[in-house]
Amino acid sequence: MKHVVLNNFNLRGRKMTIKKISRLINALTICVIAVAAWSLFNLSQRGADVANANRIRFYSIYLVNELRGSSEELTRQVRNYAVTGDPAAEAAYNMVLAVRGGLEPRPAAALVAPGQRRVLLDLLREHGVTDDEFVLVERANMLSDNLVGLEVTAMNAVKGIFADAHGQYTIRGNPDRELALSLVFGPMYDNEVRAIMAPMIEFEERVNLRTNRMVEEAEQGQLAAQVIAYIALALVLASAIFNLLFNTIVIIRPLQTVTAVIKGLSLNRDFQYTAEETGRESNETKTLVGNHRRVLGSGKATHTAART
Repeated sequence: MKHVVLNNFNLRGRKMTIKKISRLINALTICVIAVAAWSLFNLSQRGADVANANRIRFYSIYLVNELRGSSEELTRQVRNYAVTGDPAAEAAYNMVLAVRGGLEPRPAAALVAPGQRRVLLDLLREHGVTDDEFVLVERANMLSDNLVGLEVTAMNAVKGIFADAHGQYTIRGNPDRELALSLVFGPMYDNEVRAIMAPMIEFEERVNLRTNRMVEEAEQGQLAAQVIAYIALALVLASAIFNLLFNTIVIIRPLQTVTAVIKGLSLNRDFQYTAEETGRESNETKTLVGNHRRVLGSGKATHTAART
């Protein structure tokens, strides 16, 4: 007598067919794949957030440095003109003011708005400068504009042009380079420059702090998304392995068993069938075997009757 082991499933006291279990596994697999797809999309978004945060930080700091550099360039050119009287220094000074104020195109090599007539403060606003930070920029810009008046007085003194009672440069006289030098190299000028740089330095520190925090938060979000993506991909792999095992153990092997049963019955062999986990026969297989035996029995009876 040959024993063939068959499978029988029970879930919370209720027998589950292979069809139901397969549907459940397929549904779970689809859910896992959906979660994995979402996690990969989320990871892509977090990567874009990191790139955007780095972009904002880069261009914000670039524009901060440009603002600082323009103030330093104005000081350098006005002092150069006071010492040398070189018209090129005056032209360079006026060009810095014009570009910063949006009256002349920005340099073609500029990383932000190259070749465009744009006010520098507007560009800062467009690249994420907050209201609190912008207050510092406006304060520095106001102090810088006040200093421009002193610098214009110094440059006109080099040319022998002086202001009248209304502040208009209408009085002409002998050039006074000593006056010009005292205006742009004296303690008053240095104090004004320091007053301009104080809010600008604070502004730069705030921008650095904010953009660094923005990048860190984006990177943390990206790291969390990576962990979720790895877990989701691991679940997809586990689901694939489980599906393979389930199909092999529950479907392929029983089909092989049924094939062996049918072959054995066709050869008129006797079989005993037991359940793998409960010791009970599989209903589907028992029915199949019974039907097959009845068919064989009927065939034998017919054959015997015919011979008699």
